[in-house]
Amino acid sequence: MTETPDVPQAEGLADPFATDESERSSGFTTTFLETPARAEARRRLEGVLEREGTGFEFFQLMRLLQRMHPDRDPVGGWSDPRGEVARMHVIPTLAFPPSEISGVEITSSGPRRKRRDNEPARVGVRFFGLVGPQGVLPQGYTEYAAGRARARDTGLRDFLDLFHHRLLSLFYRAWERHHTSVALERGDEDRIHAHLLDLVGAGNAIGQRKSVLPPDTMAYYAGLLALRSRPALGLAQLVSDYFGVTATVEQFVGEWRMLPDGGQVCLGDDDADGRLGQAVIGSAVYDPHSRVVLRLGPLSRAQFDTFLPQGRHHKVLKSLAQFYADDEVGVDAQLVLARDEVPSASLGTSTSPRLGFGTWLRNRTPTRDPDDVLLRLS
Repeated sequence: MTETPDVPQAEGLADPFATDESERSSGFTTTFLETPARAEARRRLEGVLEREGTGFEFFQLMRLLQRMHPDRDPVGGWSDPRGEVARMHVIPTLAFPPSEISGVEITSSGPRRKRRDNEPARVGVRFFGLVGPQGVLPQGYTEYAAGRARARDTGLRDFLDLFHHRLLSLFYRAWERHHTSVALERGDEDRIHAHLLDLVGAGNAIGQRKSVLPPDTMAYYAGLLALRSRPALGLAQLVSDYFGVTATVEQFVGEWRMLPDGGQVCLGDDDADGRLGQAVIGSAVYDPHSRVVLRLGPLSRAQFDTFLPQGRHHKVLKSLAQFYADDEVGVDAQLVLARDEVPSASLGTSTSPRLGFGTWLRNRTPTRDPDDVLLRLS
């Protein structure tokens, strides 16, 4: 396959075809908004495609055309082909195909100057068709169609192109169906995205209410959230990647669990639980497997404050821990503040100390990172 030419982008834009700031950062496009930067980027790219279109792969070319013209209908649908983004054709020839694309016409000022501005782009294809070196029809059809075209009679070629356009459109849609990023670029519902949410248990309204994370984030971490067994390392990796902080998990922390009244042993009761070897003295039992501690840090003071109650990350961290643990174990968060970030306790300031969360009495820099703050997440 020939090397794909570099595609120019408008200076200062991560994606020249995104319609607003949020879409430029996420890659999603849902509406069409013409801007000078977008128009300039499209004109530059149209020039590259017309001059060097033979260096592009078919799928890449069609994807670019649909990104460049979101106001037009995508190929392979049920709309009028005249409103689609491109019109595909196959040149009847027996010559060896050096590339997948034989040519691209996008603007009326292109090399051939035959296309009107309101028409779809014309894309010539070599690798697929009813006629040509890889055509499914007998070779005689290719020779006959090529001969008639040389005689300026394109009736047979145009007739075959009716089928070529539809077949190539469906071929592209089949490829697009298994590439979830293409559907996400257009903001369409994607079947793979829905399946990923089903795998993690967030494919319906009940599952989505269990977490405050957006569906796209849940699908992104489906590889970890879909595991039947939830390893401690997975929780650490999930939190570390999402929040961008160092995270480790301390296992087998345990906790005291209160026994119900019916499970407590009382003298004089004729209860099987009170037999020798089965009796439990007291109203609680220690379970060493019931709780883990998620250790975050060392953190800067700004990061530390975001994980405290009322902080902007606390609710998300709590929801993430509850969703991952799924009531199998309890999770505590231990916030570790970098020793150089420990503040002095001063009343009446904008960062007044919060007792139990961010207050330390000190007269010098601590010798270790303080890890006194322990938050119950689940």
